Amino acid sequence: MSGLSALTATIKDRISLQIQTNAKPKTMTDPIIEEEKKRITLHFRSRIKRVSNFYQKKISANSDNFEKAAKKIAKEHETVVNLLVKNYDKQLAKTEIQRASFASLRKKIVFEVCEYFGYEVEVIKQSNRRQERGKSDCIQLIYYFLYSHRMGTLKEIGREVNRKGSSVCMGVASVDNFIKTDKTFRQHFTNLKRIIDDLIEENSK
Repeated sequence: MSGLSALTATIKDRISLQIQTNAKPKTMTDPIIEEEKKRITLHFRSRIKRVSNFYQKKISANSDNFEKAAKKIAKEHETVVNLLVKNYDKQLAKTEIQRASFASLRKKIVFEVCEYFGYEVEVIKQSNRRQERGKSDCIQLIYYFLYSHRMGTLKEIGREVNRKGSSVCMGVASVDNFIKTDKTFRQHFTNLKRIIDDLIEENSK
């Protein structure tokens, strides 16, 4: 029965080891991707446990004819392991592509809003205590469109214009208020909404 115990231990540990060694992405510096990696890994670990339990039961059921059964079961298990690891890799790759796409689209939206108001992006990134109204509107609408289209975390959105995530929250709330009370701002919002919607639609093709 030592052979049975050895195979059981192998089945229990093999897939976890393969995910740690073979499926590790080459570049994972983005904190959001790191979080997604943890979430996906946790999901796969629960699947690993179910797979291991299934094959351990199968081994126990075939212990009378151990050697022949063990070879067949080990082969089946390896196939399942490979499929799980491949799926794990695919999900992480998809996340990385999606994050890269969002980062690119964020910059395009920032550029479009800045161009509408007649500012260079670098000028918008400069932080001044007293800002002219046009610059303030520009920044708040950047916050609003990036946030409403879920183009990243508050920190990532703020980073696009060299501001903190807390500033994004206040900016988004201000936009809702200005749309109701300020006719000029409302017109800017309507014009830019059309531009941004077209940009996102074009980007999704």
